[in-house]
Amino acid sequence: MAIPTEPIGGMRRSEALLDAIGLHSPEDPAVTAPLAARHRAEQELAQALALTRATLQSTPEGIVVTNRDGIITDFNQKYLDLWQLDAADVASRNHGLVLTKLSRKFADPAAFLARVEAVRASNETEAADVLTLADGRIFERLARILLVNGIAAGRVWSFRDITERINIQNSLREHQFKLQELNNTLEQKVAERTAALHRSEQQFEQLINGVKDCAIYMLDTEGRIVSWNPGAERIKGYTAQEIIGKHLGEFYTDEDRANGAPARALATAVKEGKFEADVWRVRKDGTRFWASVLIDPLRDDAGTLIGFAKITRDMTERRALQEQLHQSQKMEAIGQLTGGVAHDFNNLLTVILGNLDTIGRHISPEQARLARAVDQAMRGAQRAAKLTQQLLAFSRRQPLNPKPTDMNRLVTDLSDLVRRTLREDIALEAVLAGGLWRVEADQNQLESALLNLAVNARDAMPEGGKLTIETANTHLDSHYAANYAEIAPGQYVLVSVTDTGVGMTPEVLSHAFDPFYTTKPLGEGTGLGLSQVFGFVKQSGGHVKLYSEVGQGTTVKIYLPRFHGEIVVDKIPAIVEARGHASETILVVEDDEGVRNYSTEGLRDLGFRVIEASDGMSALRLLDRYPEISLLFTDVGLPTINGRQLADEARRRRPGLRVLFTSGYARNAIVHQGRLDPGVELLSKPFTRTELGARVRDVLDAPEQRGAS
Repeated sequence: MAIPTEPIGGMRRSEALLDAIGLHSPEDPAVTAPLAARHRAEQELAQALALTRATLQSTPEGIVVTNRDGIITDFNQKYLDLWQLDAADVASRNHGLVLTKLSRKFADPAAFLARVEAVRASNETEAADVLTLADGRIFERLARILLVNGIAAGRVWSFRDITERINIQNSLREHQFKLQELNNTLEQKVAERTAALHRSEQQFEQLINGVKDCAIYMLDTEGRIVSWNPGAERIKGYTAQEIIGKHLGEFYTDEDRANGAPARALATAVKEGKFEADVWRVRKDGTRFWASVLIDPLRDDAGTLIGFAKITRDMTERRALQEQLHQSQKMEAIGQLTGGVAHDFNNLLTVILGNLDTIGRHISPEQARLARAVDQAMRGAQRAAKLTQQLLAFSRRQPLNPKPTDMNRLVTDLSDLVRRTLREDIALEAVLAGGLWRVEADQNQLESALLNLAVNARDAMPEGGKLTIETANTHLDSHYAANYAEIAPGQYVLVSVTDTGVGMTPEVLSHAFDPFYTTKPLGEGTGLGLSQVFGFVKQSGGHVKLYSEVGQGTTVKIYLPRFHGEIVVDKIPAIVEARGHASETILVVEDDEGVRNYSTEGLRDLGFRVIEASDGMSALRLLDRYPEISLLFTDVGLPTINGRQLADEARRRRPGLRVLFTSGYARNAIVHQGRLDPGVELLSKPFTRTELGARVRDVLDAPEQRGAS
């Protein structure tokens, strides 16, 4: 019996074999037992092979197995799917041929084959690498040596498609890169913002520290100081080490601290959003200063109070300037009033003094009682005239006749008169500077001003003392001049009058230049002495400064501008009664009837022919009618057209006409910057008949007309 060529399984195959050799005996245990054991072994092997095959097919990796000769002995479906192959392309094929076919899937086939050969030739138990196909897929390859009883029987090649994983990794890496880049950008921006914030803080600190005119500092919620800028140190006098941690009440006056002002200020700031006031504050050295104060509450984002911002400005100088402006405005208003009053008084005094003079000249020696009465009336009128002159000086409306003046010589010449004015218990000392510059001033008014100061100093030293008159050259710079509206920087001559008397309180000092203000008992002073000095100095383009402390005496400093022009010495002629001639015709123009009558009668008594008019238009008509008029004597203040306009028109019609003006106070028509216009001749009111005649004679006898049109 022939052996079957087709394999059969189990006992049937064994029994057939036994039947073929004639040894079949199914009942023989010696035969059946081995056959059963072999059958079980074959079943177990089949099961193991089936399990292995199932495992091979179920693995997620593509696997191909080659023997030592490179023949593919097994593979799974995943391998075919990964490489996109058919089973016929692989089964029992030479692995090299398959690889050659696979190499076409790479951009560089030779490089792929070279890498495979390098792996095959390697003795490494495992060799792993990553393959990138031309279509962009990425495989992870692992080649393991297959060992049987410790002998290499082939290789197991496994492939896994990691394209998605790599893409995810690349995406993640790109995301991480972008995240890192974003993080770096964020860090850079944070660093930049931090640096900008630091710069901003530095700039803010520099700004705060650079502010010198304001005290800027912070307070905690209780009002204690937590920061301090240099402006605060400059204004208040405390260093940061001295003041930080202390309460803001340190800067308040005793009165304000006693009435709870610091706490009220903070409470007001919290309630109303800010506290603002102009008040007195105290420096470290105890001196007071006028402060503009602002307190703002500071809150966090939740609205909780975290402290206060405090700004203080020293307004002392500004307040002083405002007070000076107020004082100047007050002086101007009073000056306008007193100027108008003085003008009317001078008209009245011209009539009174003139008629008293006329009466006095006609009293016989036998009328002694009447002569005494007239003399007393004359002295009273002259005193009234002096007071009126002081009012004009204060209001800066007196006509000045400034001339180059040697201040040292004037003080020396005046010293004898000053000594006679002082008492024996008062010493007089003159300290005169060498090389003193000259000034341009009205010498009579300057002497009167110094004499007034000497009298005030005498009255301020009831127990005796010392009076010092000192001269010096000085320069007032732009910083000093900026504090006084009427002062121009430049060179000045200073004359100081200092006494060792009782001094003045701040209240008295603030009113010292006010007219009619006096601390003397009723009837012992008019209050016009210092105001006359003030007005004269200001009218002369100068500056006056008063320094005084109670118990320390008083110093009055007068600054007059240095004179740079040519010095011409004028001889002052003595006033004598001048006579006129009937051929000399005077046109008197005066709107005040009393003054006009006195003037015309006085001139007629002196021998002049007189024509009179009450206004300018009438005067022009008279000029046309009487060509023999040789001099126009006119008041400056006339209705319709003033005296200057009348004179200009009269000279236009009569070029050779002589003109003499009269006025109760300085009119802008003929006086500018406190002095008469060039070529203007003026006789101030009140005047006597003798003074009138002398001035008329002087103008008529001049070699040429000194008037100006």
